[in-house]
Order: sequence, then C-alpha cells, then structure tokens
Amino acid sequence: MKDVQTRHAEAQQELHIEPDRELAARFDVTPDQISQVVGLTYRGRRLQRYRTADGEREMRLTLDEQETESIDQLQNLVMRTSDGEKIPLAAVAAFNQRDGRERIQRDNRLTSIWVNARYGKGTSDDYIPQVKQVLAGMEFPFGYSWTFGKWEQERKEQSKEFLVNLGLALLLVFAVMAGLFESVRQALALMVSLPFAVAGAVWTLYLTGTSFDQPAAIGLLLLIGIVVNNGIVMLEHINQYRRQGMPRAEAMLTGGRERLRPIIMTAVTTLLGLVPIVVQKPSLGGVYYYSMALVIMGGLFVSTFLTAVLLPTTASLLEDIFDGLGRFLVKIMRLGRAQKQETV
Repeated sequence: MKDVQTRHAEAQQELHIEPDRELAARFDVTPDQISQVVGLTYRGRRLQRYRTADGEREMRLTLDEQETESIDQLQNLVMRTSDGEKIPLAAVAAFNQRDGRERIQRDNRLTSIWVNARYGKGTSDDYIPQVKQVLAGMEFPFGYSWTFGKWEQERKEQSKEFLVNLGLALLLVFAVMAGLFESVRQALALMVSLPFAVAGAVWTLYLTGTSFDQPAAIGLLLLIGIVVNNGIVMLEHINQYRRQGMPRAEAMLTGGRERLRPIIMTAVTTLLGLVPIVVQKPSLGGVYYYSMALVIMGGLFVSTFLTAVLLPTTASLLEDIFDGLGRFLVKIMRLGRAQKQETV
C-alpha cells in the first residue's frame, strides 16, 4: 500500500497559550482569568440587548482589531494580580505554535481521525485482511481503538439493498415479459439470458482485476434490462410466424436467422459506445464508472451469442415440458373421475 495519509495532515497552525502553574500561583493569577481576558480580546463579550424604537439590537463588547494584530500584542495583554498590580500575559504563560485539527470529527460521540491509503493492484478486499492483521498487532493507548468506520457498515447495508433491488428487478422483468407475451413459459425462456449475462459480467471483472463496487452493481441492474431486449425481439418475431400457421421448428429457424444480424449489430454498437469509458476511466464526484461499463460489456457480449443459440432451444423445451405436464395433470384428473364413477 502507498500514499498513506491522515486527516491530521490537513492541519492548520494554532497558537497555544500554556500557563505556568508556579508563576501563575506566585502572582495569584488563575487559568480562568487568563481565558476570560483572551476570550474578551479576540471574541468579545455579548451584552444585554439594547432596546430602540425599531426593536431590540444585539450588543457586543470588542476591542479594536488593530489592538490584536500580532503575537506581541497578545503577549502584552494586561493581567491583574490580587494586589491590583498589572503584569503582561507573557509573564505567566508560554506561547507555542502547533499543528491543530482543521476540524474535529466525531463518530458516535467519539473523536476520530481517518487514515487513508492507496493500493496498486487487486481489490480492496485483498488488503482488508492484511490491514486487520497489522492493526491487531499494534498496542494502542488506553481508550483508543481502531475500526474501518461507517463505510464498512454502509457497504454491508448496500449489499443487502442490492440483493433486494436485484430480486425486484428480476420480478418486474418477468412480470412485464409474461404480460407482453401472455405466456409464463415464454417469459421463463427469456430469463435464460440472465445467468449468461451475470457469468459474463463476473468473468470480465475477474479478468480485469476490477472490484465489484457500487457502480458495478448499478451496471448489473442495467444489464438485466438490456440483455432481455434481444430475446424479446427474437421471440416475438418467431411468434409472428407461428401465428401465421408456420410450424414451430421452421418458425424458430426462420425467425432466429432473420433477427440474428440486427441483434449482433445492436450489441456491437452498445459495446463500442462503452469502450471510451473503459479506456479513459472518467470520474464524476470522485466516483469512477468504468466498472459499470465493464459489467455491461461483459454481460452483453456473452449473453448475446449464447442467447441467440440457446433461446429457441429453451423455449421449445419449456413448451414441451409445460404441454407434457398439462397432459399428465389432465390424465390424472380423468382417472380420478373414472374411479369415482366406478365407486358410485
């Protein structure tokens, strides 16, 4: 891993006023008195509201900005001892410049600092076990601990949401196709392209060494809606020939041959349109979307060729299975009726 950075590196210079306890006790000056004088000098003090004819107005007591321009002026702020003697602030406190936090970040009411790093090859899942092993061997002071932060919990929640969305997408696609073709068996036949698409997407990510991130999940949901289009076009063209009285085998051969070229042309143009995203790897808001393009390209490439060959076969097999199951159920019902008549 490389370029290890922390949010603490984004610090800004702060001036720390550190009272000397012995000197403060000798002059009888309390730390609370020091904080009040410094606060009055730089922040001012809020007074009671002043009532005017136009309404109440906010009142604040502050010093002239010219009186607080340098550290020397801060060191010469007047402090009063218990005897009424005036001493400068530098007589009872030290002034040190240190790096301070740009902002204080808290997670679940705990102050935290993020540590970021980059990795060269592989995915983030390859490095998480190694990071856990290294951190487990480190000794932290009392009250300090480490965690991967909210992003790990958010990733788990996103995984659950993705599975729910994937199930809903499959259900909606199946419902639309079943309503379009008015046939459950043809809708099931069209679903054969989805496993091929998922397999192509997974192999593409594996061969390119790309992790399955959120853009890739979005690409998989988009892929579900894209790959079934080729099957819908082919199957509807086959149904047109069958409605004209052409035998099933001849209709599938004719319709598949006529729709093969448009399907391949559509897939090729889509693949070529996604190539620039994979090559240039553009980002939007710090998120890279080339993984989404890889998922769509791999799934569409594999499903296009396999679906064109296997979709007519799957449709024929499911049709024969449903017809055979229907005849079997009818036969059982007839036997049941015959037995009842003999009993009577």
